[in-house]
Amino acid sequence: MCNSTPDIGRVIHDFQLVRKSLVRKFSHKSLGAILLGLTLTAAVVTENVQAAESMTPFERAVRTAKGQLKSPYPDFATVAQEGYRKYMAAGCNGCHGGGGGGGMAAPLT
Repeated sequence: MCNSTPDIGRVIHDFQLVRKSLVRKFSHKSLGAILLGLTLTAAVVTENVQAAESMTPFERAVRTAKGQLKSPYPDFATVAQEGYRKYMAAGCNGCHGGGGGGGMAAPLT
């Protein structure tokens, strides 16, 4: 008959044996070098992600290859229609013009 619940004492003992084996196999300098490498890699990846997130829409448009710039919205027509309704409801068209091209206030396009 098989007992499906492992003996916790045996699991801890096996873990400690594996840990001791790894410590003997690798010097502390090797482990330190591995940890340093992982830390530096994480820093570079984080920096690249932050740079991509801090890019202005204009910079993104200029740096993206022709034909590769895509809308972040899956249904752009619905989003544009909703934005137009909000623009008109807030009365922005009174100063910025019906299409946002300018009136007595600066153009938004």
